[in-house]
Amino acid sequence: METKMDLLANLSSVFQPLAAIPIETLLIGTVVVLSAAILTSWLVVYSGPFALRRCPVRRNRIPFYLPFVQLFLWILLAFLALTGIRLMVGSLPESLIEFAAYLVTALVEIALVAVTLLPAYFLFARRLKGFGLDIRILPTDIPASILNFIAVLPLVWLGVIAVDLLGKLFIGPDFEIKANQGLDILTRNPQPTVRVFMLSFIILIVPVFEEFLFRGLFQSMARSYLKSAWLGIIATSLIFAMMHPLLHWPAIFILSLAIGYSYERSGSIFRPILVHVLFNTTNVCAALFAGS
Repeated sequence: METKMDLLANLSSVFQPLAAIPIETLLIGTVVVLSAAILTSWLVVYSGPFALRRCPVRRNRIPFYLPFVQLFLWILLAFLALTGIRLMVGSLPESLIEFAAYLVTALVEIALVAVTLLPAYFLFARRLKGFGLDIRILPTDIPASILNFIAVLPLVWLGVIAVDLLGKLFIGPDFEIKANQGLDILTRNPQPTVRVFMLSFIILIVPVFEEFLFRGLFQSMARSYLKSAWLGIIATSLIFAMMHPLLHWPAIFILSLAIGYSYERSGSIFRPILVHVLFNTTNVCAALFAGS
């Protein structure tokens, strides 16, 4: 009969090979396995993509042009602000100019959050609750958003891998996908003030603003006009991907499909925001880990 020491020794011999595997490999493998399990459950138990047939339409009176006006306003204000920064502080070091540019961009996006909520209040049938701002369902949104994020993350990685392989095939072995500029600034600047601000911008401000605009306004409008939840998600995801660097399009499009699905499935704007927050947080952690 085995003693406790023998049992511990046997367990140690079983798990010893795992100790030799790099922690990042274990994490990636765990995410892939969990993703496969979640997606399988989604397809078998919840009818997969057909589940959106049962989701109610968010009744709204958003004019076709309004989300595009908001998008144009964002691009215009950001361009004017960045141009103004360059003209006023052009003699400063490039790192300070970059920081000032992101600070102004953050202020623009915070202001546009309020600009987005104003039409949402008047144009949705249940005002901001119809838009998806209902704090009562947040306890449900948190675990669901984590599952949504884990499920789609390996598919996003596949999008990145596909671009990398095609780039190396057609351009050459030196091809690489450049990191997001915000992540680059975060990793290059050790100053605590810069890092705290960039973390706040990337992890909080960007997800809230972009989800209000793209999911809240664009997707709600697109679903109403196209009469289909999936067509609305796809149309919005195409526009959303085009607002990012070209080489990021496949991965961002896949992520956007999952985010859009989470909005339609739940009717809560908190869920796409949380998935976006988790995605950006993962990218920040990866960038900081790679730079350490």
